[in-house]
Amino acid sequence: MALGFHGKLDLQMSGDTWRIQQVPPLYLNFLTSADGQRAMLTDQSGALRSGDSHTITLGMQNGAKLLWQGVQSTLVGRVYGSSEPARLTTSICLRESELNFINVPAILFAHSRLEQTTIIDIDTTSELLFWDVTAAGRLARGEAWHFESYANEFSLKVAGEPLLHERMILSKNELPKSTAGFAAAKLWLSAIAYGKKSVARLMKKIEHLEALGLQTSYGYLSPECLAAKGLDAAGTILTRKNF
Repeated sequence: MALGFHGKLDLQMSGDTWRIQQVPPLYLNFLTSADGQRAMLTDQSGALRSGDSHTITLGMQNGAKLLWQGVQSTLVGRVYGSSEPARLTTSICLRESELNFINVPAILFAHSRLEQTTIIDIDTTSELLFWDVTAAGRLARGEAWHFESYANEFSLKVAGEPLLHERMILSKNELPKSTAGFAAAKLWLSAIAYGKKSVARLMKKIEHLEALGLQTSYGYLSPECLAAKGLDAAGTILTRKNF
């Protein structure tokens, strides 16, 4: 018997018009203001748990502009008696559009498992700023690195050509040597920017976070694309207020 929720959300934008199809427990609050359009996503079940499998699809074209963010942290918990991971798949396609996509921290509860996949397809006329922050546990309770496993796969295509594909797997017991530094981090950041304006914004944010004490590394994948990583050992820098 299949466990968990299977939420789906499909947002398609063209210029200033938009269309949403959604299957609970995912819910999108779409707002239009003088500052532009904003989409705020929430999981009405309260948490992403073992056996849940959610799919998010976002398509933008013809000058569409959007700030995407969560209204609450994604809590990744465990249904006892189930070894199934929680799964979250996000697919983004940008054509002549601009997206600032902020994933608020996914908080990995003790004993939880999460498999996260993000696929982005962008043309050379679009702007993208993508932020993904993950917490190693319920830090306010002193909980860190008690989750079972975390897998994150990220793919980026520009004008149909692969530019980046990476897969990271972490667990409380076995850390690959290449990611051993994560063991001392309570929060970690993965970010990518494409387009002149977005790259400049990411560099400015990196400088700000470094001044606060974030350990960072970054590099250009192409003249128009910048990728960055960050480790927050204190667990106080990569918080909502700094985004």
